[in-house]
Amino acid sequence: MPEGGTATMLTVVCIGDSITQSFRGTDIEHLSYPARLESLLQQRGIPARVVNVGLGGECADAGARRFAEDVLSERPSVVTIMYGANDQYLLPDERRSRVSLDDYEASLREMVEQGRQAGASTVLMTPPPFTMAFLQYLTDDRLYSVFGASVLLGQYAERVRLVARELGTPLVDMYTSFINLS
Repeated sequence: MPEGGTATMLTVVCIGDSITQSFRGTDIEHLSYPARLESLLQQRGIPARVVNVGLGGECADAGARRFAEDVLSERPSVVTIMYGANDQYLLPDERRSRVSLDDYEASLREMVEQGRQAGASTVLMTPPPFTMAFLQYLTDDRLYSVFGASVLLGQYAERVRLVARELGTPLVDMYTSFINLS
């Protein structure tokens, strides 16, 4: 603790897609993982402010472009980064993902490096897997049943693991955790 006995406020910024954004701005906002993280930290006596800058529909490359303005401007101690669901999404007429695996990986690396240069600890998170029932609810796109979204998403999750290993960045493996629950 600093002199005077007051704890320093921990600032965590969570960037990602709609899985991060969740229900921000609604009466069930408390269900998002950033809101739950803030609650857990405070319950443990850790003075914390968790800022949710997730944007529904966003891919990692867009997150990297807005990282300085939306994340680093908050002067975070810790940054969580979770993308993949939209990046792997198959474009209907082209049978390719919105963001290639290589571009996805490069965007993750860029965000980790920007965070480190600003003095923040970064935590990478794999996206949770999709089930076919969930995908059929979202879309009637037959490409998912041909190629298998969880297979594609698993490849994106593996890239997150690779970046975490190579950069020595902590990893929260949501993909594996959810697979193990089923």
